[in-house]
Amino acid sequence: MRCCFRSVFSVKGLPGSIWPPGRFAMKVESRYIDRDEQLLLAEATVLKRMRNSEHGPKLITAGRTASFNFLLMELLGRSLNDLHKSTPTRRFPICTVLKIAIQALSALRELHGIFFVHRDVKPGNFAIGLRETARIYIFDFGLSRQFVTFDKKKQRICLRQPRVRAPFRGTVAYCSLNVHRHKEQGRHDDLLALAMHLNELVRSGR
Repeated sequence: MRCCFRSVFSVKGLPGSIWPPGRFAMKVESRYIDRDEQLLLAEATVLKRMRNSEHGPKLITAGRTASFNFLLMELLGRSLNDLHKSTPTRRFPICTVLKIAIQALSALRELHGIFFVHRDVKPGNFAIGLRETARIYIFDFGLSRQFVTFDKKKQRICLRQPRVRAPFRGTVAYCSLNVHRHKEQGRHDDLLALAMHLNELVRSGR
């Protein structure tokens, strides 16, 4: 996948190289774009905190050069969006959607458990494993945001104060009314987006 400033590649670690052997996903983005638009280092932070997660891809390494930020992570299989589009009716059986729902909820619980909201929950950001095809993974944390902060005065973790007007983050077809109204996103907005996502998988659609 490529855009003007960000690309994703499938790469292979060769014997004798600095990378471990195997196939991986590498994300690269330009450092010449605005700092607010640079997503990979924030994504690496989430992946590091999800290192013991059952539904998060493993981070291999992340860093930067003079011109690029980069991230090397576990290569996943096909996304739920691709799998959905490849079915003749573009519809999953209800039993399949229920199994997806259980794992997707577990994935969000793990993410929310490290105090982040995803802010772009959709079928394209869940995938099966490359080998573990019965496991669902959540990925693409570039828009994720921490919903707690450390209060130095009280010496404790507190919920972040919501902004009066939050910038739009997410995908129009899946986000909640709160997001469209530029309200601060919380865990409930991830869950509402998941409900939209599951509804699309169970019915024939685009």
